[in-house]
Amino acid sequence: MKIYTRVFLSIILFFVCSLSYALEESQAQDIRFNKARVLIHKGQKKAAFQLLNENLKGKFHLDTVHFLVEYYYERKFYLKSYRYLRVLANHALPKDLQIRIKKGNIKLEDRESFIKKVATYNELSPNDLSILQFVANKLYDFHLKKTISPEYLPYLLSLAEKYLLICYAHKYQIVDTHYSLAKIAISRNDIPKAIHSILEAYEYLRETNSVDHKVSSTELQIVLAEILIKDGLAETGALIMKSASLDRSITPELREYIQTYSETIKKAFFNVIYDYQLKFKNNILQVSDFEQERGLENQSALAHHNHFNIYYQNQINRKYSLVAGLDIINESNLSENTEEANFTSLSADFKLKKYKSGNALSSFNLKLDFLSGRDLLSLTEIQKRSQQVFQYERFWLTPNGKWQFHLPLALKQFKNRNAVAIASGLSFESFESSRWWRLKYQGDLGIQQEGESLGTTFYLDTHILNQSKVSKKIDLVSLLSFYKQFNSHEPLNYHQFSAGFYFNQELDFWKSILLSYGVELTNRSISNRTSYQMMDFNVGFKYNF
Repeated sequence: MKIYTRVFLSIILFFVCSLSYALEESQAQDIRFNKARVLIHKGQKKAAFQLLNENLKGKFHLDTVHFLVEYYYERKFYLKSYRYLRVLANHALPKDLQIRIKKGNIKLEDRESFIKKVATYNELSPNDLSILQFVANKLYDFHLKKTISPEYLPYLLSLAEKYLLICYAHKYQIVDTHYSLAKIAISRNDIPKAIHSILEAYEYLRETNSVDHKVSSTELQIVLAEILIKDGLAETGALIMKSASLDRSITPELREYIQTYSETIKKAFFNVIYDYQLKFKNNILQVSDFEQERGLENQSALAHHNHFNIYYQNQINRKYSLVAGLDIINESNLSENTEEANFTSLSADFKLKKYKSGNALSSFNLKLDFLSGRDLLSLTEIQKRSQQVFQYERFWLTPNGKWQFHLPLALKQFKNRNAVAIASGLSFESFESSRWWRLKYQGDLGIQQEGESLGTTFYLDTHILNQSKVSKKIDLVSLLSFYKQFNSHEPLNYHQFSAGFYFNQELDFWKSILLSYGVELTNRSISNRTSYQMMDFNVGFKYNF
């Protein structure tokens, strides 16, 4: 019994001594590290690095390696900094996971599969995940400053993304992790993935009210604004940026950044675009199938379509901005006996925008339209038409997209009558997108007093618009619409389906020109016996002055 007692006491004594030695070694490393920092501050670098190198020979000392990463990075010795960054990552990762990532056994092509695989490594501690998050963000900085050969830059981003997804798989600081993933996606110009990461962070904050994050909701707003502006949604991005500036808790540095960025995007902007299309129309005179049965010929024609667009925007002061636009369109047909389908239109648009607190923006519009020729939307004879539209709009943002409410009042002058219309409409543009889709929905309900004993018209107008990236140089815009009009006078009681597919192609040698081509399909039915089918093909170019 005494022998067992002695053995047991010896084992206990061994562990106590080992623990004591480990504590002494750790304390000695801390002392050497702090002394080395003081020596560096005094300019005694040689003595300082002797102490730091002694720390590196012992067990892993996080503060020492972390310090060397930053020390060499700040002095632009990037390869040395990267070497110690790898030491940090290798310390945090289990050996098996290191090997699988290095050999490419776990790949990023399928994100969900990657996350499931790395989530099985339960030995990763919060401290390990903190190290991986730091390493990932530093790798992103390496990429941002292009500190190494260009061929290795994609590898740095890929490695950073893997480390961040490991953090995400173990639910470590979800908001900060998504924020960093969004920045990586922006660097790759992967806008859909960047937006998805920011919205995931917003959703996590909303559901959990988490405080375990360094990135504020305002910083998320700023990144989302930058993404949307880069993606062509300048108005929405500016609105989010404006909302972020109203947060009183942000740091002076962040407020200055917002102000500088906002000053850049709110400067006076003037733009002119010329659009030429050669159109082929298979039913230029809009002959119905009923009329064709009675012997009226369905005529096709080629047409020149010329369109000038002039756009001006200027920020008047902190709250108001002015937008003005002018559209001039002329379409002339080349075939004989189709002159009645020629038309010229002029449209002037004036908009006063007012920023409100929060993610909201109001605008007041005045639009003036003048048309000479056939009004292709209302099946009327040759006429002159003018229109004045007064419209109030209200925009507001949610984490998933932009909503817009509009309330237009239109005064219309036809050749033989006047009409008054009022409507209300709602549209939604989603921030969620991919290469093949970015959707916008719009619906309007309205009532129009037709005049000249034609009674009252009620109408429903709906649209779905989608933007796709066919390739790096080719965009596709798809538009589906349904329009329904209710009126006791039969020609004004109809419904119409339309579909349009429009391609725009960039030219490498001339950035100001876009090649454009597309097709429009329309089917309009007035009764069971009367319907109109029209198909237009177009090819041309757009020139941005």
